[in-house]
Amino acid sequence: MAFELAHGEGAVEIDALEAIHQGYLREKLGERIEELLDPKLATKVRLARYEAANLVREAALEVQEARAEELAELTDKAEALEVRYTRLYDALGAEVSERYNRLYARFSRERGVLHTDLERLQDEVASELEELDVDLPGVT
Repeated sequence: MAFELAHGEGAVEIDALEAIHQGYLREKLGERIEELLDPKLATKVRLARYEAANLVREAALEVQEARAEELAELTDKAEALEVRYTRLYDALGAEVSERYNRLYARFSRERGVLHTDLERLQDEVASELEELDVDLPGVT
């Protein structure tokens, strides 16, 4: 209690040590840190990181090499499939294009007939409207 009165509320034994032997704790902690500090740690970490990267790279290459033949087979199959279907699509495209052109020509002819009928109807309606004779009620 007297210690807290002298050094403030919440002060503890470590504060007492510092009060009695100023700098002792700092000195002892500094010495211990120096003992534990490894000056070559950064170099060791760099080397470990480099070695780890090489190990991962080598392992990845092994996996790729182990699967290279399978990948080549799949690539060959995919290319053959593309060649086969490209020929079919080209043939189908030519046939569809020809059919489309014939269908469009037929559509255009039928549309022309409808267009003519529509123009005739518009003229008839316009004529009837011009000749419209309505008995309007008078204003009373």
